[in-house]
Order: sequence, then structure tokens, then C-alpha cells
Amino acid sequence: MPHYQANVLVVSRRNVLHPESKTVQEALHTLGFQDVEQLEIGKHFSFHLKALHEEEAKALMYEAFTR
Repeated sequence: MPHYQANVLVVSRRNVLHPESKTVQEALHTLGFQDVEQLEIGKHFSFHLKALHEEEAKALMYEAFTR
């Protein structure tokens, strides 16, 4: 059975206050990186899965993230 890899990046919705991102942005400014205007922190998930074909792999990932 073929193996597939899926990468998912989860970030906060736009216009929602995210304190962790703000803290890191302020720290970068303190370190002299004044040109950083916006920063978003997210989480990266990498899945390795078995499926008969690519469409099945996509369906598995869709089901996992739309429940």
C-alpha cells in the first residue's frame, strides 16, 4: 500500500488577538528587528499515512480536520 505525507499548518484567524504572537513580535523589536510589522505563530503537523491512492489520503485528512 502506498505511503503519503500530508503537512498541515494551523494558524489563528485574522483579526483575533493572539498574545503569543504579539509577545514574540515585541521581543523581535527589542532585538532591533523594527521592520517586523506582523507575526503569526502557528503549529505544524506532518502526517505519514497509508492509502490506496491519493484521493483516499486526501479524504482521510479532510475527515480528520472537519469533524
